[in-house]
Amino acid sequence: MLDRLTPDHGWPSQWVDWHGRLECDTCPGKYSVYAKNPTDRPRLALISDVREMERRFVEWQSAERAFMASAPVQALLDRLTSKIESERSVAATYRLVKDLGRYHYYTYGTFNRHWKGAPAWVNESIRSEDTPAVLKLLGENDAELISEAARIAELWNGSQEPVPEVKKSE
Repeated sequence: MLDRLTPDHGWPSQWVDWHGRLECDTCPGKYSVYAKNPTDRPRLALISDVREMERRFVEWQSAERAFMASAPVQALLDRLTSKIESERSVAATYRLVKDLGRYHYYTYGTFNRHWKGAPAWVNESIRSEDTPAVLKLLGENDAELISEAARIAELWNGSQEPVPEVKKSE
């Protein structure tokens, strides 16, 4: 059974929430009502498929954390932090970090307003997927770091595959 929940106010909104539940006695041990996000329409899925997706996500998460905590990556992040701190102004810093490519949605005003310093920005913003861009920005090349970052990106992509929906005939 799926219930579509809409806001309880009179003005238009794109907000829609879904609530799903199983209404069969033998279903809870084998099936699950699954939605990746609260605004996604839930669908019937095998519990084993949902657990596999969760396992792949945890695998990606632990690989990401281990990679980011590794000594070579920490040394790379320290060099990046030093390069950012060597910039003479926030505007120059903005131009430098904008070259990393992923942060084009920041306007200078937004960046300037939220700037808390290089160590905080590196800690909050840089992830394994940024490794090739960071190496390029620093004028370095490390094939091992790039290949490990690519492996972690593959784990991420695997963790984001949709859970197969169970058809009513199963």
